Amino acid sequence: MCYSLNWTTEWERGGDQSWRARIESDMKTMAANVDDKGCFGGRYFDMIFGGPENMWEMEPMYDIPAFWTAFAKTCGSIGEAAEGGQMTAPRLLAYAANKMHDPRLGQMAWEKLIGQDITSPPVPQPAAGAEIVKPVTDPAFLGKTVGWQQHGVASIQWALNAIETMELARPWLAEWEAAHVQNKTTLKKQP
Repeated sequence: MCYSLNWTTEWERGGDQSWRARIESDMKTMAANVDDKGCFGGRYFDMIFGGPENMWEMEPMYDIPAFWTAFAKTCGSIGEAAEGGQMTAPRLLAYAANKMHDPRLGQMAWEKLIGQDITSPPVPQPAAGAEIVKPVTDPAFLGKTVGWQQHGVASIQWALNAIETMELARPWLAEWEAAHVQNKTTLKKQP
């Protein structure tokens, strides 16, 4: 993902078509070597540090439908397999839902971003004690905490997930909200 954006930049800035040809060749080779589900190999951690965003910016530049279909399937597969809102899961699901027009993946993107319990939002927790040099308040995130959400990269990843899910999975937000409002009503009626 990173090499291809660097090579695209080289092609755009210098006009040397060999860089574009290299990327297209690699994309065609990758598309011809997908697994039995039509996906590339990889896990959610392979997709952080701007990888998906790089690819989404490049998509209009390279007309190789088999590659982009496999990339969308890969995003969906990785997003489904990740726990909770783990790193890039919500935005990968949102992208896959958008490209494949898949309501199930779109609702799952919202589910992994926000979680099921929208009745009691999380509260930031102070962290202090003899073992902590400088007391801090840990951020509170919507969605299921999966252990990595402590300062630094977590805030950035969650913000990217929120922004990209709002853009790419917007058509499925109302359905997701309706399901959770119904669940809240059902829960309140129970003794």
